[in-house]
Amino acid sequence: MSRGAAFALFSLLLLSCATGPIPNPSPAPTATASGIPAPSATAAPTRAPSPSPSDPPTLHVGGMATVVEPQTVYFDPLERGTSAPLGRVHPGEQLYLVDGPLVAGEREFWQIHPGPYNQDTKDLGWVAAADGDGTAALIPDNPDCPTSEPVIDADTVEPRGDALLLSCFGDESVTAEGDLYCTYGEIDTTIGGPIFDNERTCRIGGFAAYGSAVTSLVDEGQQHAERLIGRFRLTGHFDDPGAQSCGEIPFGTGGEGAHEPDPRSVMFCRTLFVVEDAVPLAE
Repeated sequence: MSRGAAFALFSLLLLSCATGPIPNPSPAPTATASGIPAPSATAAPTRAPSPSPSDPPTLHVGGMATVVEPQTVYFDPLERGTSAPLGRVHPGEQLYLVDGPLVAGEREFWQIHPGPYNQDTKDLGWVAAADGDGTAALIPDNPDCPTSEPVIDADTVEPRGDALLLSCFGDESVTAEGDLYCTYGEIDTTIGGPIFDNERTCRIGGFAAYGSAVTSLVDEGQQHAERLIGRFRLTGHFDDPGAQSCGEIPFGTGGEGAHEPDPRSVMFCRTLFVVEDAVPLAE
């Protein structure tokens, strides 16, 4: 299967922001302006305690931000005068905050994962929180998260293809009910990792469902387009530890090629719903 066709399949499940092979970006900056090592871009961030409803919202790792002033995306904000930018973010776009803040030139920068509709950059990069004159460029976004008590109606969750559900739930256990659809057919996937199956892909509502608890429900031996498996109650989590091993793999290897973890692939895998338990429901 071609690269474009492989990513069309991912888009069906996640509205993935990529339409071609995932680039393998260089590692994130390794030092702050003060010389203190910056956190790795691939490491799962430590989630800050959820703010009290009475607390004013703030930018924080694991949260979402909305762009209110256009900003350039940099690979390394410490070298933004000497290296080419990665692209731009625009007002109204929602971003997931992967890391930060990093202070460079008296400005605060955050490492961001762009949303699925950003046409100017698909890579993780660093964005200033404010213009040079202090005008805010990013503001905290409190997303409208699906309620997780007692069970999420997955069919009401929009398939966004970004990190919003990761921001909502982190690695907490989540239970969702809905119609489970799966596809079977070997593809030359662009991502490899322990939570990825290059033959079986599933979804329940807006959740891209992975893990043997659901992929084992897919019949082998006959390739098919998306098919209804049945109505299920799934329990699982986002931000699976196995995401840290996700990386780009060569085409033409049937998904078995060697790969090295890279930040963009790691972020993609962190957004997947890894199912631990699948219970069929009576029709």
